[in-house]
Amino acid sequence: MKKLLLTFILLSLSSFLLAQKITITGKLADAKTQEPLIGAIVRLSQNKQIGTVTDENGNFKLVFNYLKDSLVFEYTGYKTKKVPFTAQAQQVFSLLLEEDTQAIEEITVVPGENPAYAILRKVVKNKSKNDKRRAKFYECDIYNRIEGYVNDNEKGISNLRVMKDMSRAAATIPNLRDSKGKVLIPILASESFSRYYYMGKPEKEREDVKVTNLSGIGLESAEGIGQIFTGGKLNDYNFYRNQMNILDKYFTSPIADGWRLKYDYDLLDSVLVDKDTCYVLNIVPRNRQDLVFEGKMWISKNDYALKKIDVQMTKEANINFIKGLKIRQNSFRSSEGYWLPEKVDFEVEVSEFSEIIPNIYVRTHTQYHNYLLNEARDKSFYDELPLPPNNENKDTSYWNIYRKNDSTLVSKVNVYQIIDSLKTIPSVQRYTTILTILTTGYYEMKGIDLGHYARYYAWNDIEGHRFNIGFRTNRFLSKNFTFKTRVGYGLRDQKGKYFVELSQILSRKLFTKATFSRTEDIEPLIFLNQFDNLPDIFIASNRFFTLSGRKPFFKKENLFSIESSIQPSFTEKLTFRTRQLSPLHGFAYKIPENTGLRTEINTTEVILQTTFRKGGNRIRLLDNSEITIGGGTSPKFTLTTALGLKGFAGGDFNYQQIQLDISKYNARIFGIGHANYFISAGYYFGQVPFPLLRAHLGNNTPFLIEKAFNQMSGFEFVSDHYIALNYAHYFENLIFSRLPLFKKANKFLDWRLVVSLNAVYGGLRQENKDLIADFDLFGNPLPPIQSLNYQMPYVEVGYGIDNILKFFRVDFFHRLTYLNLDTAKPFGIKFSAQIKL
Repeated sequence: MKKLLLTFILLSLSSFLLAQKITITGKLADAKTQEPLIGAIVRLSQNKQIGTVTDENGNFKLVFNYLKDSLVFEYTGYKTKKVPFTAQAQQVFSLLLEEDTQAIEEITVVPGENPAYAILRKVVKNKSKNDKRRAKFYECDIYNRIEGYVNDNEKGISNLRVMKDMSRAAATIPNLRDSKGKVLIPILASESFSRYYYMGKPEKEREDVKVTNLSGIGLESAEGIGQIFTGGKLNDYNFYRNQMNILDKYFTSPIADGWRLKYDYDLLDSVLVDKDTCYVLNIVPRNRQDLVFEGKMWISKNDYALKKIDVQMTKEANINFIKGLKIRQNSFRSSEGYWLPEKVDFEVEVSEFSEIIPNIYVRTHTQYHNYLLNEARDKSFYDELPLPPNNENKDTSYWNIYRKNDSTLVSKVNVYQIIDSLKTIPSVQRYTTILTILTTGYYEMKGIDLGHYARYYAWNDIEGHRFNIGFRTNRFLSKNFTFKTRVGYGLRDQKGKYFVELSQILSRKLFTKATFSRTEDIEPLIFLNQFDNLPDIFIASNRFFTLSGRKPFFKKENLFSIESSIQPSFTEKLTFRTRQLSPLHGFAYKIPENTGLRTEINTTEVILQTTFRKGGNRIRLLDNSEITIGGGTSPKFTLTTALGLKGFAGGDFNYQQIQLDISKYNARIFGIGHANYFISAGYYFGQVPFPLLRAHLGNNTPFLIEKAFNQMSGFEFVSDHYIALNYAHYFENLIFSRLPLFKKANKFLDWRLVVSLNAVYGGLRQENKDLIADFDLFGNPLPPIQSLNYQMPYVEVGYGIDNILKFFRVDFFHRLTYLNLDTAKPFGIKFSAQIKL
């Protein structure tokens, strides 16, 4: 009986153990680099149907009824490991796998055509079917997270007190380390939750950012920074496009139509990923200096879609200051057959800028949830302007729902709490104040901002020493009303100047704003016909030194405007303006239908400006105004019409003006680099003096101005009708890396070829030539005003070397027309410097 009871107990215990559920978790990484192994197979040795694959962080989880077996860890190109496990309910394994170079060679060395090529041809053939842009309608929730860090390199600014204080505080957190063990100092953490809507044919999209959570060292006060770092579009990388714009550089996709020109591939394996059997392809760049990727991609066998991709930029890529760039993306097949993103991770390391500046690390993580397909919405829905996020306070539990799957650098660390503690350090508070002044131009106080600092002082030959002071109200005083003012005084001319502006936001939904301003100040001729607000620093720089040579006027102006964004892509602005312009240089014009001369110009104008730019992000600035940045692949169109009214509010002239501007920065041109272009065309109807016409922008300086005519003298030509083009083409590394004499040298020089074309066709009608005076009121001769003739445009061409020592650019310009003029400059060299990737 006892034996029977013992046998029963042993059998029961054995059955219990066999039926007991156990959970095995862990992580796989490369033994050499410590990088996580993504898509590795984890299975039981004898019971192969029980298994899983590692996620984008190399983590895995297996839950099953206990079996007497062992675990097998397999990853293509690595040595397989077999590890025993016990009946314990919870077990954790962290393993390092070693590379097996011989295994990779055995797979990739095959006779005949590379088998990966057949797969790539199928991928390209099915791109239109698998691309998410095939969708008629879809919408989803997007969680986006960004973390930014700098490391303590013990050089340069790392020796500043503020950096040492932050480094000591961050050093107490074990996880805040880079791959070399150096302390990482968090400077930015941003989260956002949004709802994204997409419609195809015609392609339209909309993203409503519902809530954001931003913390940073000296970043919250920067103009619109919190909105720039929000939304899922920031981390949207579509590999089905042939060219991908990343950091304003065009990378060739590994599945581009012309893939064979840029890439080679190795077929490594066939694995199961989330129930999809996939080919694993190794991506090999043909020219490592090109903007291409290396890494792996997983192609589904059923429909040849991109299931997963894990790529990085090559170390030799011709891009400045970027030491590393990685993208990991997971996708899934929708019920409609096209593939949609599920998770995207992006990492970039900025370094080599200078030894005195520490490396900067930025990592983003985006998750897509709750897809809804084929929910048709009216076209007008996509044209509505979404409101800025309502940043209601959300507790930690709200964000932890999304953070639990976050793969950013230190997802297990409360970065917000660390940043908040860093901001209490006195040296950090001082640094934050200084950084805010440098980035915005204003010293922020409760309710008002003092500035702009660039306007506080100037010296020129008219005013002598000029002193200025100004301030503006900010969002802490009112979110809808803004008051701005500046007061200046010149010691030489002993004349006061001032500017006052009041603005009221009438509607946030359509962003409708009414503005009134009054100005009494000196203004160079080049600024008189500008319809857009110019940067404070640019205006201030034009008040130094020989101001009289810039044909200045003392301007008294009253302005009232109302602007509204009737759609996300359309902005309308209606302006009523009166001006009195008194010359501060030798100037006079003939009075129409009179033999006399006059110097003062009085105008009354009604101006309508329409701007169209598809796409972009709506950004709210500190002064409660809003701008749109970005704009995808579409150019910006601006149509301006102006009506001059004689006899109304003191106006002296009847005239009409129409002007169309088309501009695009970083336009992709036939896959052979990118271009910046600016096209402007205008016509002035009526008889007016030349300061109210188009004075084409020349360049008398040794420095390059891309939107100017660099071999034209300042104010050399004036037109009342014209069409102008400024075009600069950047070949990047395309030419120099392939020329026999440059190919080897350019691996170290990283030079880039630039070519330019600047041209303008126009003229001045006789009725406006008749107003040009040869002498002023005192009989002194005036310099002649020249115009273009109808038979010959002004043309100049240029070629140059960009990226010299990663900063400098030298351009050589040849003027091709109007060489017979005394002011003509047949050849010139222009210099410029810019921090660019």
